[in-house]
Amino acid sequence: MAPPVFAKKVCCDPYQKHRKPVTLNLRVIVAFDKEKNPGLIVGSYICDNCRKISEGLDCSSIELPKKHHGPSGSGQSSNSGQSQPKDVCCNPFKLHSNAIYKGLRRINDSDRIRCEKLNWNVGQFWCDTCRKHDSSSAQSKTSVGSDDNIEEFDETSIKDLGLADLFAEISGELAAEKSEPNSQEIVAVAGTSQSSDSCSPTLSPVVRTESSKRKLTSLGVGPLVLTGVKSQAGIAAVTKRKIDEAMDLVQKKVCVAAGITVEDLPQPPEARKAQDHDLLMNDIKEKLLSATRFEKYQLLSLVPLSWSVNAAAQFFGVGRTLIKNTRELRIQKGILPGRDFTRKSSVLDSTRLLIKDFYCSDENSKALPGVRDCVSVSKGVYEQKRLLLCDVAELYESFKKAYPDLKVGLSTFYALRPKWCVFAGGAGTHEQCICQTHQNFKLILYALNIKIHYSELIKLCVCNIEDRCCMLKLCENCPSLEQVQETIRRQIQVPEQLQFEHEEFEFLEGTIKFRQWKSTDKTEMLVQICKRSELIELAAKKLNDLIPHSFIAYSQACYVKKMREDLPQDKVVVNMDFSMNYSCLVQGAVQSYHWSPKQVTVHPTVIY
Repeated sequence: MAPPVFAKKVCCDPYQKHRKPVTLNLRVIVAFDKEKNPGLIVGSYICDNCRKISEGLDCSSIELPKKHHGPSGSGQSSNSGQSQPKDVCCNPFKLHSNAIYKGLRRINDSDRIRCEKLNWNVGQFWCDTCRKHDSSSAQSKTSVGSDDNIEEFDETSIKDLGLADLFAEISGELAAEKSEPNSQEIVAVAGTSQSSDSCSPTLSPVVRTESSKRKLTSLGVGPLVLTGVKSQAGIAAVTKRKIDEAMDLVQKKVCVAAGITVEDLPQPPEARKAQDHDLLMNDIKEKLLSATRFEKYQLLSLVPLSWSVNAAAQFFGVGRTLIKNTRELRIQKGILPGRDFTRKSSVLDSTRLLIKDFYCSDENSKALPGVRDCVSVSKGVYEQKRLLLCDVAELYESFKKAYPDLKVGLSTFYALRPKWCVFAGGAGTHEQCICQTHQNFKLILYALNIKIHYSELIKLCVCNIEDRCCMLKLCENCPSLEQVQETIRRQIQVPEQLQFEHEEFEFLEGTIKFRQWKSTDKTEMLVQICKRSELIELAAKKLNDLIPHSFIAYSQACYVKKMREDLPQDKVVVNMDFSMNYSCLVQGAVQSYHWSPKQVTVHPTVIY
């Protein structure tokens, strides 16, 4: 008999305890409730009070009222207050929890002959879902009955049979008759009937959930608990774990029935592929320890994109930025990206070494004396800082004059500057112990606003800078003092607004301020004031004194350098210099000792 159809969800009131329809705290009656109380109807609703009465009474001895739908009566509930509509599905297979009004067709005698459950429903209506369910049931019966060797199973017994009992029956049959050929087919048919009844999409969600819980319990697996899980990803993860647990338990039971262990089963291809994947990831992790940065990009491009950035960085022990950059590179170039073409430097190693030696020569730089004046060039390797005596542009001009055949640009020459060759400006990098003759002439050129180097002026004031007589002022053909003054006057940058001779004369007769180093009892820099014409005459005299002085200093430096480079085995070169005086402090000294302390002079010596 079909369950009653209500306009709203109300309690079916199986024990006639309600005076009015109850619509709160309802639950759908499932097959498990019917087993405990045969008087209940699957698919109807029952409230909490009736459910408590059902749990506390022996329902087998209770007779339901005649007006209540159940095994003992076919009337309609008196508490519903409504009658069943004419055009509604009678729900012969207990598939619906609500009334169905669409897709109806009247049940005739041919339908009753085909399906025994329709004996009491001739003339009523049934929907498309019930008709499809009747067709699928008829096909399953035909497939089971076509084989004469298969034992006929009762449909109700198959539906009520739990999976645990089914596997127990299979184990007994396999142990008794392992050669029976049709046992597996029986299992397949039973499983199909079971799944089609309990997991059919036409059943209500509550009925399907309760049936699935019972089957998991019969297998020995705990129920699927989704309390507190809200996201779809969380629900999928919990469901996957429950499926794996059920599959492992079924695998163990079947192996026990067959008399083998789980280890004896052949490894599936998916598990073998997963194992190979883990081995590959471990090999990549070991290779990363000794790989270069470019090789790290190539190796990490093989990591699956399904891994999160944090998981990949933690597994391989690298930074998150490296993982992100690798994935961006993989999107652009794919896995194992190749190195972009980079132009190889055309500078030879011999040229690099030559430029390095040129920077470190004593003519172009000098070593700083401080213990802390050093630079770390590599792990455990330190180089003493060297102060460049001029800027890079002047050094480049000197290098091109010394090696005119080498094709090296200014930018390359600057880039190849050693790390320990520094410029003046930092703490401890100021120039000291400068020659007074050279420095005084440089100060005069600065005051006269002459931009060319003093070495260029020397070339203009002698016949040949390579000739010893010219450089020592012994040549009679070299320019005289008046000619040197005229040469210096032409190098002065005169303001553009001076257009007449009298203006230029006034400019030369104007006063000018300059600085000079003077040595009497002590050496100090003095500020002097004179006419510009008088300073030009002084510059000419200073230049005549500078030319032989510079030639002698250059000749001595070249001679010492040549001696060091071609030093015989039985000779040494000793270079001694004055460093500075150190004051000696005395513990508990009186106040007047500050003005006359003892001093210690340090003379550094270098022996080649």
